[in-house]
Amino acid sequence: MSKRLWVSDNGDVLCQDHVGTYLKAAIEAKPKAISHRTPLDNWGLYFTHLLGGADLVCEVCTPWNSPDHPYNKNKAVA
Repeated sequence: MSKRLWVSDNGDVLCQDHVGTYLKAAIEAKPKAISHRTPLDNWGLYFTHLLGGADLVCEVCTPWNSPDHPYNKNKAVA
């Protein structure tokens, strides 16, 4: 199953469960849209299974300082 992630112009990465109220409302209004503009930012849809998204994760599900974050796993291997 694919995981839908939303990426903001500021580089924020959030899964569908952790997006804010503005983006949730925009998604509900236009569920097939691949980008949304909210009062706080612009967001684009990212499908991990299509774009090799092993290195892109939700910032809430897997925080930057977590050992499970792909950056920290890659750093440990090097």
